[in-house]
Amino acid sequence: MALIWLLVGGLLVALLWTFGAQNGQAVDLQYFGILVDDAPLWLVTVVPAVLGLLAGLLMSLPSRFRGMVSSRRLNKQIGERDRTIDALQRRIAELERSPAVQPVERELPDLPDASTRTRLRA
Repeated sequence: MALIWLLVGGLLVALLWTFGAQNGQAVDLQYFGILVDDAPLWLVTVVPAVLGLLAGLLMSLPSRFRGMVSSRRLNKQIGERDRTIDALQRRIAELERSPAVQPVERELPDLPDASTRTRLRA
């Protein structure tokens, strides 16, 4: 996936570079009374695009941070679960090897059938 993003980024840089090379004409800009004479056309279009890209990246940082924190927390829980499972499996193996521990078999008490239980409630 990183290779794809690297290729996309390289393509965007190449496109911006060729755009800048082909649009070097000077233009006059006026914005709220501020006048800029002879600004290159590529600068007028590329700078806002780059600023928009940076603003988008900054706006995505909180969700990326939450995702990283969540991923770390879940990985920690998985590690704890795996350690608990390993400890329980070792304990089971110890108990199965121990001759002192024998399974206890008990007889279950006789339970009344359903008709007897309904008569007892009445």
